[in-house]
Parts: sequence; C-alpha cells; structure tokens
Amino acid sequence: MLAAMSVRTNRDLYAQLTALGVKRDLETYLRALLTLGREFGRHFGAREPDPDEVVRLLAAAASAEPAPFEDAWLTQPRMWEQEPPPWGLARFESILIGQIADLRRMRDNGQLADDNRYFGLDAPGGGRWYNFDPTSYLECGVAGSVGGTVDDDEVELVTPPTPVCEDDEARTSFGWDGLCDLLLFGQSYE
Repeated sequence: MLAAMSVRTNRDLYAQLTALGVKRDLETYLRALLTLGREFGRHFGAREPDPDEVVRLLAAAASAEPAPFEDAWLTQPRMWEQEPPPWGLARFESILIGQIADLRRMRDNGQLADDNRYFGLDAPGGGRWYNFDPTSYLECGVAGSVGGTVDDDEVELVTPPTPVCEDDEARTSFGWDGLCDLLLFGQSYE
C-alpha cells in the first residue's frame, strides 16, 4: 500500500513507485493507465497533473479497469516519434497505445515467452524493450527519466506551467511530459 507521502523530488517519486508491487501483467497495467489518464483529461481538461497525481494514476492502474484492446492500435503510427509530436495528454495516449500494441504483438508472436527477454527485444512495431513487468517498468522509468536512486541526486519535480530553465539541474518540469518520459524509459532503460 502507498504511504501518504507528498511527492516533491525524484527520490520521493522513486520511493513511491518502487513500493507499489503491482501484480498484473504489463499490458493490462498500461491499458488501465490509459483509462485513468483519459478520465483525468475528461475531468481536468488541459490541466497538467502534479507529481502527486502522477503517482496516484500509476498506483491506481494496479487495480483499475483496463481499456479494452482495440485492433486498430496495431496499425497506428508511433505519433510521438513524428514531427511535430503530440504534447500533453495526446502524447501520453499515443505512447501508451504504441506500447500496448508492441506488447500484444510480442505476446502473439511468442517473444514474451523468451526467458532471455530482459536482455532486450526488438518490437515488431519498432523500438527496443527491456522491461516486461510493471515493477521493472516503473523502476527503470523513473531511474531513466529523473533519477532518484542515489542519495545526492535530488531533483525537485515542478508542475507545469511553472517555468524551469533548461540549465536548472536542481529542478525539472514533471506533468504529462515528465510522465511520458517515464513511460518511454520504462520500456527502454536497462
């Protein structure tokens, strides 16, 4: 169970996400996260989630009802890799749909049954995968996107639209785009 802790730094985020202990398969988890992100968008419109809300979304996906799989996802382009890329909630949805489709294709063609999959797999839809369960996905996602595994590596997570200078090493913007980076690193960070 998640402790009632405010998430203000990358170390807080790392501690919260590594304590989740999600017991469902990654595809189901990501489909549940998609449902929750869409609900957040319907309720709050264009407002960015704050770091506490990001953690609540990621924690709730452990048991929330997953979005039904749509066959059309298998043929959708990887929108987040195109120019100009979508932003905010649209980028979040695009990344999740692409990852869900990757996992479904890899499951269907037997790649996910490979005992060596954690050494890396190339997905039929493109991209490389190293993490195939929610625990490693979340841990590697936060470590790759904002760090938090080393005691002296503390970064303040700032909710957009509060500005953060590009050269500010003590602060980072963490709303939809921060969550999207976490999702991408969850897939690819070793």
